[in-house]
Amino acid sequence: HVQTSCPLGLLAAPVLAHSVRTCYTPTPLGRGAAPPRNHHTNALRAAAMAVIPHTPIAIDVWQRREGVRLFFLSHMHADHTNGLDSTWRGGRLFCTPTSRTLLLAKFGIDDSLVTALEVGQPAMVALDDVGAVTCTVTPIDANHCPGAVLYLFQGYFGTVLYTGDFRYDSAMLAHIPGPVDRLYLDTTYLDPKCIFPPRETALRMLLDIVARHRSHSIVLGMDTLGKEDILQAVCAALSCKVFVRGNRQHMLRTLGLGHLIAEKQEDTRVLVVNKREVTAAWLKELNSTRPTIAILPTALFTAKDASATADGNIFVVPYSDHSSFTELREFVTRVAATVVIPLTPTGFSVDQIRPRTGALLPRVEIPASVARFMHAAAPAARIAAGQTQ
Repeated sequence: HVQTSCPLGLLAAPVLAHSVRTCYTPTPLGRGAAPPRNHHTNALRAAAMAVIPHTPIAIDVWQRREGVRLFFLSHMHADHTNGLDSTWRGGRLFCTPTSRTLLLAKFGIDDSLVTALEVGQPAMVALDDVGAVTCTVTPIDANHCPGAVLYLFQGYFGTVLYTGDFRYDSAMLAHIPGPVDRLYLDTTYLDPKCIFPPRETALRMLLDIVARHRSHSIVLGMDTLGKEDILQAVCAALSCKVFVRGNRQHMLRTLGLGHLIAEKQEDTRVLVVNKREVTAAWLKELNSTRPTIAILPTALFTAKDASATADGNIFVVPYSDHSSFTELREFVTRVAATVVIPLTPTGFSVDQIRPRTGALLPRVEIPASVARFMHAAAPAARIAAGQTQ
């Protein structure tokens, strides 16, 4: 018999001092100790962006940069949208249809600036204001969160691949004909310690924990966007809905998943909160009135440990939307780029996993019309000066 109703009585919870993308040996959670600081900790998110040399193209860059006129959004996680708001008018913005929906709903950006590119479909994008020079842009499913893509750019500047955040799947390679000159790589888990299983395996681990706690309330610690398949799987396994609040609830409704949401907390035994809210002290408080466990689907605590770990009533399942070390090594080997640029700081050099191609970057000459486009005043600047567009 599966219980479908129980009040959790959510209380104000301590928040972890840090949210760090890294791998390290599992440690007790929620006892006042934050994840240890190391080379993955600071300035991590600021690096996850790129400006392609000799072009007007930037990816996940929203502050004014000289020469940048065309902006591409890889996905809607906060560290890739820093600088976007309703006043942003930096230029033309490209993203997937799903990201466009989320972008307009969250930031209220002028929709005339935002062009949707279909996933898996090459598109021609003008690199000047007269259409004389174009490049081919192919968004590739990043296997990360709704709307997330890698971008493959092909033009006078060569071939550039930007991964954003991604979980490697060999199907991605069908869209990458090669050779690649520059690879901007998600190096979140570029460390030999960061070994974790495929998401399908991790999801089975999570559902097994749920099945072994049929008399318990379940707290899922998750970010605002991503891992919706976990919510769908838990709802199906328990024949229930989940209670979510705030931004996560708005995000689910925007994604068309409002049918998963319980209207009242007492209508379900599954509660979704931000992972930073999950601490041992809070779980102890919840268990004083109702048997409750928390599950954190994350590879943060992974260190060559492919199993779920537990600390009291808190279970950590190695479920990740980023590539593991072994997956990164395979991807880099298969792509064989001339230059690999890490998107996140790491103490492990990309050179240790990439093959030596012996190739050199091509010499690039910027076409005259592109150069004029790059050095012309941006639309926002012309508006501020009282000029018409």
